[in-house]
Amino acid sequence: MLYIRFKKCLKKILPLDWYYKLAFLKENIKGEIWGLLYPGDERFCPFCGKSYGKFMPCKYPYGITEKADIISAQTIDNLTCPNCFSKDRQRALYFYFQQKNISFANKKILHFAPELSLYSLISPQNPAEYICGDIEPKAYSHISQPVRKLDIINIDLPSDYFDIVICNHVLEHIEDDIKAMKELFRVLKKGGLAVLLVPIGANLEKTYEDASKITEEERAEAFGQSDHIRIYSEKGYLERLSSVGFAMSAENARLSPEEIFKYAINHREKLYIGDKN
Repeated sequence: MLYIRFKKCLKKILPLDWYYKLAFLKENIKGEIWGLLYPGDERFCPFCGKSYGKFMPCKYPYGITEKADIISAQTIDNLTCPNCFSKDRQRALYFYFQQKNISFANKKILHFAPELSLYSLISPQNPAEYICGDIEPKAYSHISQPVRKLDIINIDLPSDYFDIVICNHVLEHIEDDIKAMKELFRVLKKGGLAVLLVPIGANLEKTYEDASKITEEERAEAFGQSDHIRIYSEKGYLERLSSVGFAMSAENARLSPEEIFKYAINHREKLYIGDKN
């Protein structure tokens, strides 16, 4: 809780772009130190081609993580590549795109909260148009192209426009997630592809929400992270997406146990893929 308060104070004191640049610098330094501490070739990142003895872990110290059995990015021993900061779910998507022969060349792509690893995969493929967006674009100084200020519940872009929409680990932050889902569906072309990953509580029969949790400390205890406002159940999540028109599937990258270990893939996390028929 002290760390949450410290971050909150720092965000108030510093200009927003400085705050995010400092946060990214801290991650870079942490990654450099990690690489020195854990050399080796047991783990390999397909995005940057770097090997390490182990990747950087993520541990959230909240009881709800275990109680709800939150699958993604909660208690993962080998989560983040110390060099390019790819996470296990992005590495799974790397192989999924490869196995499905999904090309980004000549496609119109909308990417919310653009992950550096996926950006580095997509951008060199010469998409016809590649729009990266977020409500706080200053958080993405590490992305080489400008990130557009976009509100996911009111996307200022044309309907039926994008071939591919990517929105990973965003909807659990959004109060009116149904409205956001409708907007994502609206801007996607017929026959388009939507990549819509979120954390899932494996022990939950229905999605857990509690509007009375309003402070960062309360939300951290209730949902596992201070900026989350719900924990989706798989059934509840797929039902919400289907209700706005998406045809959804829960996919996995087809990898051997040896590959899952080598690339540090979270084999429990499913890839939620939607299309607009």
